[in-house]
Amino acid sequence: MRDHLVKGVAPGGLSCLGVISTAAARTARDRHQLAPTSAGLLAEGLTAGLLLGALQPTDGRVNIQVECDGPARGLLVDADTHGNVRGLVRSRVVNFPLYNPDGRFSTRPALGGAGYISVLREQGPGKIFRGVVDLGDGALDQGVERYFRASEQTYSALALEVLAWEDEPLTAVAGILLQALPGGDLELLDRLQQKLRDGYLASAMRVAKGAQELITDVLGDVPFELRATEEVRFACRCSREGVVRAISTLGPAEVADMIIRDHRADVTCDFCSESYAVEEPELRAILDAIDRADLERGGDA
Repeated sequence: MRDHLVKGVAPGGLSCLGVISTAAARTARDRHQLAPTSAGLLAEGLTAGLLLGALQPTDGRVNIQVECDGPARGLLVDADTHGNVRGLVRSRVVNFPLYNPDGRFSTRPALGGAGYISVLREQGPGKIFRGVVDLGDGALDQGVERYFRASEQTYSALALEVLAWEDEPLTAVAGILLQALPGGDLELLDRLQQKLRDGYLASAMRVAKGAQELITDVLGDVPFELRATEEVRFACRCSREGVVRAISTLGPAEVADMIIRDHRADVTCDFCSESYAVEEPELRAILDAIDRADLERGGDA
């Protein structure tokens, strides 16, 4: 199944989002060189980010940060409204049996039982909202559900699934988010939430041909009206130009130290592991520009 996200509504006042994110999760695993357990955890985080990102206004963004006492130590995910997502897991080397006999991945052993989930939503210039909830029992999807209830007063049902078949720890990755719109049918949402908690999404993933079919399978006899579809991809906003700008914000002593010590600057993006090199001539040009700016500020004073 290709990676994509669908959005729609169902009778009873329910907003329905579904996503297939297998390729994005595998790209993240390969870029970060993650062990299987770390890869599975990040796969769930990326999937949650895509679903929450799809809820934001046009050109909005969402960041999900998890800090925990488990071996994975936490994760950070950044997603926009157009199906672009990037992320990292604090420990890349976690690898121990986490899969149930039916091939379902569980985040609980990797995250542990103590920690928090922070969700930051950027909805335009100056419109930034942040909510924090306890991680609880360590299940990422249930933690995000608590965030919706506590910070947005929104009743939600979220399921994140990573399935491992044969020798591929990331055989299939998907997620579904159901939310009650104002005046929505909370009893229907409760029934569907229990269905997801019982592993129905994992069963649907074994036969579904796409995200829309996942939603219709979970909804059962409740009809689904498709409103939008987005392609999904692991994509980072880092660039060499951004690295040069970041170095230009440093003090002259720090840039001079790079020149003297290493004759270059090597920078690796935490989100995508892309490496950038800034050679000595360009560092000297940056240092000259910093010195000129300092002289101009001194003259203005």
